[in-house]
Amino acid sequence: MTKLDPYAPPASDARPLKSTELLASLRSALAPWEPGTPFWIFAYGSLMWNPKFTWDARHTATIRGYHR
Repeated sequence: MTKLDPYAPPASDARPLKSTELLASLRSALAPWEPGTPFWIFAYGSLMWNPKFTWDARHTATIRGYHR
């Protein structure tokens, strides 16, 4: 069992992102990426079983303390 981050907001504050917030988050995440260079995506849940993109390589990994 992992300890919760005492500085994290409470789960009750969670909400879906608005489309403009989601787009801003995506642009921010992709900003350092240079087209033509590798782009790694960490996937879990349904994305692992039904990815909506083609991939060149796949690696199984476990993040200790966060695995199920």
